[in-house]
Amino acid sequence: MDGSSEAQMFRIKRRLNTKRSPPSLFVKLKATEGVGGAGSFETHMEKALWLGNNSVAEVYQQKKADGFYNRLLQYSLVQKVEHIESKIKMEGANMTFQTRIVLQIHRGAVTDTYELVTSGHLLQVERNFPHNPHGLLITDFFENSLRKLEAYESPKE
Repeated sequence: MDGSSEAQMFRIKRRLNTKRSPPSLFVKLKATEGVGGAGSFETHMEKALWLGNNSVAEVYQQKKADGFYNRLLQYSLVQKVEHIESKIKMEGANMTFQTRIVLQIHRGAVTDTYELVTSGHLLQVERNFPHNPHGLLITDFFENSLRKLEAYESPKE
């Protein structure tokens, strides 16, 4: 990596190094939120959709059409992210990422653990406060896999 690439990587890492949790397509909703939970959900989704292009919106629309978000609200499911591992590969101005997320979905006394792997590209854009404060736009977003982890599998593999 040459000096300019290292400086660019440093700036990107600094942009992503924040105490705030980034908006996610997976939103934690509690049964006690009732109708307000749905409104809160929509607010979180609107914030998350500012971070990507149509590829992110298409994944959201597909999940919505499949009833994924309605089931979270209807059955009082709570999601909890246990582990996030992201890899960013830079080749000049081209940045690709792959993210592995281990999450738990709680249904009362039953807890299931899932692994979600996503990938895409990052495009540097003008920062847009408060919508996209990092100045990075997610493009070519794709859910590579979503699978339930069995009890014998380690979630941090």
